[in-house]
Amino acid sequence: MSISSLLNSLFRTVPRIAPDEAVRRAGAGELTLIDIRDERAIRRAGGGRAAGAVHVPALKLRHIAYPKSPAFNPALDPGRAVAVFGEAGSDTEFAARSLMKMGYAEVYDLGALSAWVAGGGPCEAA
Repeated sequence: MSISSLLNSLFRTVPRIAPDEAVRRAGAGELTLIDIRDERAIRRAGGGRAAGAVHVPALKLRHIAYPKSPAFNPALDPGRAVAVFGEAGSDTEFAARSLMKMGYAEVYDLGALSAWVAGGGPCEAA
């Protein structure tokens, strides 16, 4: 790997996805939502979750989302588009970059759960 390729992979920006596009693509089965909030953040938000999202707390992302990990969640597919959301959107870029480094082909930063809701995304109680 050349130095420029390495720098591009390290500093590549994570594309944002518009909430309405995330809702549409998730509803069509084209996108997997990944909720990186921990249980405390979920409780602070009143326990609501995006319908159909895979819960992978940020601190466990490397274990649960890495395809070669024994704890890998088979609901995740590195060849399928994913969108990451969190409590306030601040940790999502780091999580999305981590997924890119793990080999996920199409990764988006949705921001916070509120973006999903603003886009008309359905929620469910925890």
